[in-house]
Amino acid sequence: MDVAFRCALPNETEAVSEILQEANAWTAQHGPALWQAEQICPESLQQDVEAAIFYFLKCDGLLSGVFKILDQDPGVWPEVTSGESLFLHKVALRRAFAGKGLVSHIVGFSRLMALERNCNYLRLDCETRRHSLKQIYMKEGFVWKEDFCIGNLMISKFEMRVR
Repeated sequence: MDVAFRCALPNETEAVSEILQEANAWTAQHGPALWQAEQICPESLQQDVEAAIFYFLKCDGLLSGVFKILDQDPGVWPEVTSGESLFLHKVALRRAFAGKGLVSHIVGFSRLMALERNCNYLRLDCETRRHSLKQIYMKEGFVWKEDFCIGNLMISKFEMRVR
């Protein structure tokens, strides 16, 4: 399988939203949805797509997944100094590509980006109750840092030292 990455273009917000919605629908069939519908509609994503922080994963030329990379995340990681880390968010794969080890490629790409930007860590978070997702992240080399509460939501924080 030929794997490639590229930044989503401003006119591709609909495609970003479709992949996120497909992953969200599958998750909702098997438990709580990952995101609220209004968080992943094109209108909510447009600004981030235009800011060039969403990336596509392509497999054999097909848009297979999407993810977002931030250089700061003060809502979840207020203690982290700007420039120290990159933050991986909204990782989603089309169902046809799920279970094929593609998360490893996304983590690898993100890790290289962190190295290129002279960051020490790649960090991410997820709801504490998402045990399968947490296992995937730990299998990829992320280490659990802590659990904490945002409002009534319990969040698990993970990090990977890249240098």
